[in-house]
Amino acid sequence: MSSPTEQLETVKQLKSRAESLLALCHEPEEKNELGSVLEELRISENKFKALFPAFKLKQEDMDELRARIEAVEARKASL
Repeated sequence: MSSPTEQLETVKQLKSRAESLLALCHEPEEKNELGSVLEELRISENKFKALFPAFKLKQEDMDELRARIEAVEARKASL
């Protein structure tokens, strides 16, 4: 399991990646998916800031958010 500092940095990186990708999206489905991911990342980031270092994300949750971003990236790349 990553340290809280490492997890917070990963959340920030995923958030930045999703925001950049959202700017390139035109399909409503992709925008909705990324909007949902961004909301979850914002909530996690706020919890980290409020409860640091007590708050931790489950690795499965972090992996799922990353996978959702990667799925949209893959769809964009295949167009």
